[in-house]
Amino acid sequence: CLVLGAAIGAAGFILLAAFPYYPVMFLAGVLIALGNAVYHPADYSILSAEMSQARMGRAYSAHTFSGYLGFALVPPVMFFFIYTLGARGALVAGALIGLALCLPLLPEIPNEQRKLRVRASAGRKQGSSPWSLLTVSVVALTLMFTTLSMSTSMMQTFMVVSLAKLGGFPNSVGETALTCFMITLVIGVLIGGFLADGVKSKSLVTTGGFGAAAAIAIVIGAFSFTAMATIALIAVMGVVAGLIMPSRDMLVRVVSPPDAVGRVFGIVTTGFNFGGMLGPVLGGWLVDHDMPRLIFFGSAAFMLATIA
Repeated sequence: CLVLGAAIGAAGFILLAAFPYYPVMFLAGVLIALGNAVYHPADYSILSAEMSQARMGRAYSAHTFSGYLGFALVPPVMFFFIYTLGARGALVAGALIGLALCLPLLPEIPNEQRKLRVRASAGRKQGSSPWSLLTVSVVALTLMFTTLSMSTSMMQTFMVVSLAKLGGFPNSVGETALTCFMITLVIGVLIGGFLADGVKSKSLVTTGGFGAAAAIAIVIGAFSFTAMATIALIAVMGVVAGLIMPSRDMLVRVVSPPDAVGRVFGIVTTGFNFGGMLGPVLGGWLVDHDMPRLIFFGSAAFMLATIA
C-alpha cells in the first residue's frame, strides 16, 4: 500500500513536470492526493503490528518526529534542485526521492503476502465491516482530530500576521516565533514518546496538554508582551503541543480492533484533514476583519472543544 501510494504520488509530480500547464495541475493534484492518502493508515498499521506495546509511544514519537524533520528539509532540498535542475527537474527529483525511499519496503512485500495467504487458508476473520468501526469512541476521536487540526492550522497559518497586528511587531518576530514553535514542537514529540509509554492514562496526558496549550493561547491574545516574552510563550506552547502527540495517537490505537488499526487511523485522519481545510479559512476571515486576537482565542476555543 505504501509503495503504490508513493508511486501514484510520484506519477503526479512527473506528470506536472512533463506537461506544466494549468489544467494538468488538477489531474496531478488528484494523483498526489491519492498517493498521500495511504500514508497514515498504512504506516500506523505497520507500526502497530511490528512494535511491542511497551515501546509503542516512542515508536509513534519517532515516526512523527521524522515527518516534521521531512517538512523542515523540503525547502532547502527543493531549492537546491531548482537551482541545479530547474523547476521541472526539481519535480522529477522529488518524485524519484519518494520512490527511492520505498526500496527498503520491497523485500517485505512477498513475506507479507505469504502471511495473508496463511491467514486466508486458516479461515481467520478477514476484518470488521466498515460500519462496525464507527463506534462512539472512533467518532469522538474523529471530532477530536477535526477540532485539534482547526486550532493548530489556524494558529500556524496566521501567527505571523496576527502578531504583527496584535503587538505591532515586525514580521521577523512572528517568523521567529513560528520557527521556535516548530522546533520546540518536535522536541516535545520526542519527549512525549517516553511520556506515552510511562503514563497509563493517555486521556489524562492529552487533556492536560490541550488545556495548557489553550491557556497559553488565551494569555497571548489577552495581554501585551514584549517580543522576547511572546516568542518564549509560543515556544512553550510548541513543547506542550508536541508532548501530547504520541499519547493522542495511542488513544486511537486503544480503541481500534486489532485487525482494523489502519482503517481506524484512516477514519480519524480524515477528520484531521477536514479541520486543516476549515481552520485557515476561518482564520483568514478573522484577519481580514481585523480581529487578530480571535486567532489566539479561536485556537484556544477549538483546543477546549478538543478536550470535550
